[in-house]
Amino acid sequence: ETLPEAATVTYVIPFDPVAATDMLPTAATGSGVAYNGVRLDGPAPVDAILGAYTIAPFDDCGGHVNPHVGYHYHAVTDCLDAAPDVAEADGHGAQIGIAMDGQAILPHLMADGSDPVGLDQCKGHTDEDGTYHYHVGEAGSNAILGCLTAQAGCALEDPDGVCDASVRRPRP
Repeated sequence: ETLPEAATVTYVIPFDPVAATDMLPTAATGSGVAYNGVRLDGPAPVDAILGAYTIAPFDDCGGHVNPHVGYHYHAVTDCLDAAPDVAEADGHGAQIGIAMDGQAILPHLMADGSDPVGLDQCKGHTDEDGTYHYHVGEAGSNAILGCLTAQAGCALEDPDGVCDASVRRPRP
């Protein structure tokens, strides 16, 4: 009820990920979008929240509402279903979303409940078939993804806004 009725967010995500020269923290772009359409946000700014006494409790799904982006997740729990027909090979769980850089986002644990191995600082690694993807962080870690490895798109809150995610720009 605090958002305007006509509020929209448009996500522009590269179709083909292009490696970036530097990794981008997800605080700048958000992590991505879940297959249910909900924003997978970057880490909650804990210092700013505590300093302003504005903490918003998370629900059981790791999400909450704020007046800027509406309902969004800061954690991934078992509330998120995998996309239909988007199964993952090599013992991984099925894909649950897409990162702002176009890479697949998979559950925190492998299909058998074990921890994935060989994750980089962005919580990603390459499959046996050469495909890179991310695994979400633990629900209490305040980081769905640590960072992004490819050139990222953007989220537009202005319905007339423009974002060209195909522009091959270097990272700051």
